[in-house]
Amino acid sequence: MTAPAPVRSGRISCLGRAELDITDQDVIHDVLDSEQPDLIINAAAYTAVDRAEDPAHQDAARAVNTDGAAYLAQAAAQAEIPFIHISTDYVYGQRDAVESDGGGEPANPTDASEPFVGGHAPLRVDTPTHAQSVYGRTKLAGDRAVQAAFENTDVPCVIVRTAWVYSGLALPDHHDFVSTMMRLEQQSRGDDSPHVRVVNDQWGSPTNVFDLARGLWELSGASSATINFPAILAPGSVVHCTGTGACTWWDVARQVFAEVGADPDRVIPISSEDYPTAAARPHWSVLDNSSWLALGLTPLPAWEDGVHRAVTGVC
Repeated sequence: MTAPAPVRSGRISCLGRAELDITDQDVIHDVLDSEQPDLIINAAAYTAVDRAEDPAHQDAARAVNTDGAAYLAQAAAQAEIPFIHISTDYVYGQRDAVESDGGGEPANPTDASEPFVGGHAPLRVDTPTHAQSVYGRTKLAGDRAVQAAFENTDVPCVIVRTAWVYSGLALPDHHDFVSTMMRLEQQSRGDDSPHVRVVNDQWGSPTNVFDLARGLWELSGASSATINFPAILAPGSVVHCTGTGACTWWDVARQVFAEVGADPDRVIPISSEDYPTAAARPHWSVLDNSSWLALGLTPLPAWEDGVHRAVTGVC
């Protein structure tokens, strides 16, 4: 895939926590004064989902996911800077589990009118939120704070909810699922029992981070001379953007193994009950991307294609 053309006579500043601590309002204003951005994309988040359940870390999660999002959005709205805020499927919380033996994978993961296995359909932007983990609740509070900051303004602001984001070989030290499966496959080679156990009762739409970045670029209209969000979007609108298709974590792990030339049958399916975690994972996190497509935006590639490129290092 060819990346969109860059902003004419522009530049992209990628600022980490060291350069822009969004929990510090003074730092935010200093950076905005220095950078003078035409667009802000807030991808900052406290994403240690299980650690956030520990009372010792909940304030840190809230500081970034809720307060930091609010501070950055308020500063952007005041300076009339268009704003894209990245959010998560975790805001929708737990739905009834999909039966793992209910007849295979869903037929049409992009069409909310088509029920999935067990009668499930993709989660729409107007699906009631029911965040159950600390991570999900703090992100949902951040979404609402962003919307409040841009309420009664004409400044473009979009909340983009995505899910199951991974990078793979391009960022091999990251702890996303694809990168982790690649490491586990290598580490288990030669073992007496070279198997990896992965849950097969959690459904979602894996999203290649580079595909997501291209999508955000297109959403912003940044390939033109000026930032130009779709006109039909009201400030604070929510859209969904994920890889196309749906699968379980077990399906993803099998593809990762196959892509590196390993036997996918080394990936053993287990239930979520067999792999308890501090934070409950939603069994159903398939997002309906019709809100994205309705804007005339390009659908992200199929999740299988995204995983293939992540494993082979092709962005």
